Amino acid sequence: MIVFARIWAFIIEKSANQIGDKKLECLMKCIECCLACLEKTVEYLNSSAYSYMAVSGKSFFSSAWNGFLLNLKHGLVFAWANLLAKLFIVLGKIAITILNVYTCYIFMSMRGDLVEPGMNPKVPLAFVAFFTYFV
Repeated sequence: MIVFARIWAFIIEKSANQIGDKKLECLMKCIECCLACLEKTVEYLNSSAYSYMAVSGKSFFSSAWNGFLLNLKHGLVFAWANLLAKLFIVLGKIAITILNVYTCYIFMSMRGDLVEPGMNPKVPLAFVAFFTYFV
């Protein structure tokens, strides 16, 4: 339902832009921003409700309420756990990238025909690092 309201706000905003009504356009952008915030909040509460429902087996509405209360009670713990998880993911990406670049460097130095004398291996290694990190 929120998506349809956002679509209507977007359509009205574009119409206001075409006719040159800046006040209405600004109002619609504010409404669209508020609806986007509401949509993100509802999506988060839905995922919390579904998670609680999977664990407890209760109905959706009681699970949504209990999930909301659980988030209120343990919000800082959840935020800390999410921060730690993101930190470990970044550290893992960096470690895999370093390991992959080091392996590529060893492979290039062992095979003499890959690196010509006077050639700088930094460019291929940077290429490998870039794609390893983002893959």
